[in-house]
Amino acid sequence: MDNNIDKKTSRQAAKIRAESGLRLPDAMIVATAINAHCDLLLGNDICLIQKASSYLPTIILSEYI
Repeated sequence: MDNNIDKKTSRQAAKIRAESGLRLPDAMIVATAINAHCDLLLGNDICLIQKASSYLPTIILSEYI
């Protein structure tokens, strides 16, 4: 498994972090999802999902189970 993050994703994560106030690991998740052309971001971290919704569609998992 390749754990390297490319420059495009790193820069986008830094931009997302600056704009949204997300912690860097969360900003990396959002940037990776965007660059991977994900249809949506699914999770249970309400703060992350709320802030990520500015960048891509999101679903809070606990609302569905």
